[in-house]
Amino acid sequence: MTKTHTLIVGQGLAGTLLAWQLIRLGQTVMIVDREDAVTSSKVAGGIVTPITGMRMVKTWRLDEFYPVALEFYRWIEKQSDRSLYFEKPIQRLFKNIDEQNLFDQRMKEPGFADYVLEAGVPNNKGLLSNNGGFVMQGGYLDVALFLTVSREYFTEQQCYQIGEIKPKSLDVHPSSVRWGGTDFSRVVFCEGWTGRDNSFFDWVPFKPAKGEVLEISCEGLGNE
Repeated sequence: MTKTHTLIVGQGLAGTLLAWQLIRLGQTVMIVDREDAVTSSKVAGGIVTPITGMRMVKTWRLDEFYPVALEFYRWIEKQSDRSLYFEKPIQRLFKNIDEQNLFDQRMKEPGFADYVLEAGVPNNKGLLSNNGGFVMQGGYLDVALFLTVSREYFTEQQCYQIGEIKPKSLDVHPSSVRWGGTDFSRVVFCEGWTGRDNSFFDWVPFKPAKGEVLEISCEGLGNE
């Protein structure tokens, strides 16, 4: 019997991206997901900002990672025939003169200005700022749509099913893992913070991060 290469537990962002990459490499996969109504991945903003944080630093290894990520998402879009990743300018306003001065210093650093589309932008979106700001080249992944489209694709390829995999339900051997009557070469758990309850990883010091979901209405701001 032909062995499926990889059993993936969880179809959040990590499990979905792993599945796509393995499929691209010619591997066979089976993704199993509980399909919880609310998960961290389903509410993720998916925003890509090349310049981040209070110190306005260029994202770590951006020059290396971003071209690869962009090409990867474009490939997925071709497979699914859906637009999923959107490049979009992002405006950041300075909250005080210190941030403005810091930005001026950063602009002198090698490679920083490559991601700045416009500096010293006026307050033209109805936002209150007396200290200016800048526009950077960013983008966003429509995460909810990405997960849905991917699940539809995996289902069509017969490599997705709804279910819950408990460690005790796996028959683990030195060179294979058996679950649900199928042999796999390996199993990868992509469970997010719920992995802390997985007996295989009870030795890992999980520290789940709390997130907040906000819906903001700003009169006159528009949809940009």
